[in-house]
Amino acid sequence: VTREELVRSASKYPKTQFLHFPLLHLTRDTSEYLEKVLSSNRVVKVHGIGSALGPEDIPEEVGVLMKKYDNIVLPHTDYFQGEPETALQDLQKRNDPAKWMDFFEKHSVKGMFAHGARLCEDTLIRVKKSNGQFVVEAGPIINSQGPRIKTRTKDYVGKLIDMVGTDHLVFNTDYPFMEEGEDLEAELRSRLSDEDYQKVMCENAQRFLRLDDDKYLRGNK
Repeated sequence: VTREELVRSASKYPKTQFLHFPLLHLTRDTSEYLEKVLSSNRVVKVHGIGSALGPEDIPEEVGVLMKKYDNIVLPHTDYFQGEPETALQDLQKRNDPAKWMDFFEKHSVKGMFAHGARLCEDTLIRVKKSNGQFVVEAGPIINSQGPRIKTRTKDYVGKLIDMVGTDHLVFNTDYPFMEEGEDLEAELRSRLSDEDYQKVMCENAQRFLRLDDDKYLRGNK
């Protein structure tokens, strides 16, 4: 499915809202460019694997800028169990969700953690205690038996709900990287009450991103 086809399909639904989250490289983008983007967009995306960096590589001044402009940051999270043997495995380990959490807490920056924060118990406990500073994206249904997750389980969705609850969890697909035949929405619907289902599918993201406030998401709408 191309981007154009996705937009065309979604446009059939009048209430569909598209948000643009610019992708930043936090060590290679110039300080002038970073400040321009952070000041003109509330929400930004950071991909440690794609940028070949971990949160410990981010200059101090970048965290200061994110706090100054009250940004919400969407980081890719990853992990690698064991001793890395390749550069990619080393990058995966460096993008440990707990390390991203350390960065966000240090600079008082809001974060929306990808990939169920890789079922990192420490991170998910801190999300629950964060008083609204963080949420966790549920999708996709990742391989919870492999080395790229902190808590191995045969039931990723059930374990994620148990660990973080429904007040801090938001639905996403990570399109187009979900597995063929994956149906996260059906999994959530079968496990949650109607009230909790509405929270995860809509209300939590609406509250966290303030989708009803036209002035809050500067540049992203």
